Order: sequence, then structure tokens, then C-alpha cells
Amino acid sequence: MEEIILYEGKSAVPDLKTTLAFMQCTEDNPMYTELCGIYREQEAKIKSIIRPKGVFTKGKLRVQGENDDLAVGRDVIYSMATLGSEIVDYIRKKSEEDMLEGMMVDFMADSALFSFGEELSEEIRKYSKDRGFGIRRGYEPPNLLPMEAQRNAWEILKAEKNLGITMTDGFMLRPIKSNGTIYTISDDPAEFNVKHDCKNCDMKNCPMRKNR
Repeated sequence: MEEIILYEGKSAVPDLKTTLAFMQCTEDNPMYTELCGIYREQEAKIKSIIRPKGVFTKGKLRVQGENDDLAVGRDVIYSMATLGSEIVDYIRKKSEEDMLEGMMVDFMADSALFSFGEELSEEIRKYSKDRGFGIRRGYEPPNLLPMEAQRNAWEILKAEKNLGITMTDGFMLRPIKSNGTIYTISDDPAEFNVKHDCKNCDMKNCPMRKNR
């Protein structure tokens, strides 16, 4: 079995532009100034309570996907990331106190998780390059992969032990500010499509598509 690589985030933080994009809030929105103010008030707190951690390893795809790149037995990199449970508790607290603040903090956490995903993908790029292979594409179940693939990743990565991530009967990750990505491996070491590519994503209504 391949070694499981553990990685702790170094620079994953919320970002105002990304947060507002997730909220589909532009400068002409009447709430824009107020939301920016909430962001500035909450930024330091969010930075202090997120605990970005990730794991990844090389393995074989166990379930069939919806294209030729996702055949059973395909060499892949399984990865998972989380911001920890403290941020989830804080989101719940702020939502009970003020709905708008709670919503803003929630999207700030999504922004930080997005940032950490890009940071973790760079570690995966280095790992792949050192071993002489490349990365063709990243997939996030249920995008072109059944949710069973997420359970496989969780089990292979020992995510409960390594990250404190549990999984529901419906294959959802807890804490909720966690996610998983499966990268297909390329024989070409020069191919490194490790970052999220909106052009290859089936989520046509994602607000980030307009901002990337």
C-alpha cells in the first residue's frame, strides 16, 4: 500500500473576492458595502480558528465513472481536506446570533477551503513530479463519479484517524467544511492539471465559474 501523505495548511485563508463570488454579490449589490464590513470584522477570527489539513495517496479507482478517464483500476491520487470542527461551531453560533453574519462567515469558510484546496494540489503536483508521472484531471464526487468513490477515498486515506473526518450513511463528510478530490494520473510527467478547471466542471451554475 502506498504511503499516506499528511499536510498541514500554511497559507490557506479566506479571500474577499472569492467569498463575494460564492455569494454572487457584485459591487452594484445594495448589500455590498455591508458585507465587506462584516468580512473585515470577521477575517481575523476566521483565520484564528481554521485548521486546514489534508491527506493524499496513490491508489486504484474502485468504481466506474462516467467517462473513459474514470475506468475501474485506473491509477489515481485520492485526497481529502478539512478546515476542522471549530469553524463549523462558529458558523452555527453566528447564524443563531445574526443570519447575515452567519451566512458571511459560512462563505468565508468556503473561500478558505477553496484556497487550501489549491495549496494542497500544489503538494500533489510536487509528489507526482518526484515520482515521474503527471495529473490529467481532478474529480469531485458526485461530478462524474458516484458518491461511493468518496467512501473509498475516506477509507483508503484513513480520514477519520488522520483528519478527524467522519462520514454519514449518505457519504457526506463531517465536519462539513471538508471535501475530497480524486485525480487521474497521466503517463506524461509534464501534464499537471491539478488545479480546479471550470472549463472541465459540470457545475454550470457555480458562481465561481464567472470569476475564474
